[in-house]
Amino acid sequence: MAEYRQNETAEIVVERLSKEINGIDDLTIVGHSLGGIIGVELLALSNVKKLFTMSTPFGGHPAAFLMMWTQAMFRDLIPYGKTIRLLQKKWTEANKPHLAIVTTSGLSFLDRENDGVVTVESQQELMGPDYHHFDTNHFEVLLEEKTVKLLKNFVWE
Repeated sequence: MAEYRQNETAEIVVERLSKEINGIDDLTIVGHSLGGIIGVELLALSNVKKLFTMSTPFGGHPAAFLMMWTQAMFRDLIPYGKTIRLLQKKWTEANKPHLAIVTTSGLSFLDRENDGVVTVESQQELMGPDYHHFDTNHFEVLLEEKTVKLLKNFVWE
């Protein structure tokens, strides 16, 4: 299980995880939210075979500009920032199976369809994954029985 540590960026987390998972064969990476972005970065490793993401802001998040001053990880979510700009290229080059859950049950007063944290548009920004839309919010997707069922089918198909 990976976690962001204070003042770590995606690049640092990927470097750390690459060392930790070295030597483990046929991995499926599972990532929620920013963890999905880390998962795309890890697809370049030869031992990573599949990626399963949930509620991942592939297009970044507009509030990242303000939030980056509180934690380094938000630098990775700046739309058109280095991390977000390179995601499509990295995913395309890896050419590995990727199933992505898009969560759509968010706050009605926001100006775009969202899951309470990330816009649906941002979750669908990456071209190529097998997208599945769930009418749940950003956090409840982790508790959904249908999430577990989809993950099991994806890992062992």
